[in-house]
Amino acid sequence: MPDWMIKSFDYHNASEEEYGALYHFTVAMRKERHPHDPPLGESEFVARIKSIPEAIDMRGVVAITEDGDILGEANSFVMPGDDNPHLMQASIEVHPQQRRRGLGRRLLGFVADEALRRDRTLTMLESFSTAPAGEAFARRIGASLGASSRTNQLVLGEVDRALVQRWLDAAPVEPFDLRFVEDAYPEELLGPMAELFNVVLNDQPREELDMDDVHYSPDLLRYLENMLLSTGGKRWTAIVTERGDGAFVGYSEITWYPSRGHIVHQQGTGVYPSHRGRGIGRWLKAAIIERLLTERPEVQYIRTNNIASNAAMLHINEALGFHTYFTGSIWQVETNALLAYLG
Repeated sequence: MPDWMIKSFDYHNASEEEYGALYHFTVAMRKERHPHDPPLGESEFVARIKSIPEAIDMRGVVAITEDGDILGEANSFVMPGDDNPHLMQASIEVHPQQRRRGLGRRLLGFVADEALRRDRTLTMLESFSTAPAGEAFARRIGASLGASSRTNQLVLGEVDRALVQRWLDAAPVEPFDLRFVEDAYPEELLGPMAELFNVVLNDQPREELDMDDVHYSPDLLRYLENMLLSTGGKRWTAIVTERGDGAFVGYSEITWYPSRGHIVHQQGTGVYPSHRGRGIGRWLKAAIIERLLTERPEVQYIRTNNIASNAAMLHINEALGFHTYFTGSIWQVETNALLAYLG
């Protein structure tokens, strides 16, 4: 008999002891994936868990001992709306010291049950080069590689400031304006931001991922924004608009948590296709870096994640001095294949 059992976990209404156990498990998993990063504080972690929007219907289970120690976790969720009705996203993690004991298989059983309950025919999972057991597990269960990603890091103290200034000097400032928005989007910008996201984010490479466009509604942007801001996160969004009518041209944004303020995460950057090839993407990136250097000297690193085949964005990042920090893989597995593996 195993010395653990599978138990459902209520992410919004767990007890203090349950949240504490999940926190200590998550710290161990993050240490494996990001060994050089400081851990999240427990109160911040719990706040982030509780802020998960109800709309994504996140369900989870843990493998837990009689003493209350969590050895593994699995969860599933779907994005709100009618996009990609065949698709479910899931996560399975097992403590490094508890692998090869059957926990992963039992947790996978939960994922398969969730796919059936939600009537989803395809599940997506992620793995990272810093935790190679994830890739081995994905291949073992019959998942196929959907896309490869790269998380790149810039050491801000080593950035070529002369290059940043050249990009700013070359910016097409005459017909455009650049502005910064801090934290929440003003209500009047939600619609234009959603329209921009629907073009530039759906224009990114998907490699072999079996998924269609995602519709970014104003409500979805608010959902995602609340997950960050309600837990103390911060965001700067740089927006370029046409000077005459104020029409959106492009954007770039960064986020960070003050508790780990030396690490900034570069989120999306995109320019409408009709305005590409004019240096606007470089202008947006350079404007953010210049402001960080001026106003936030404590920042040491900027990290960004891109699909490995996104050559245009990788070219800009590499010119700035970003280097690969770790790589990732997005796996996809059909529900029938999960059921066949589990027997």
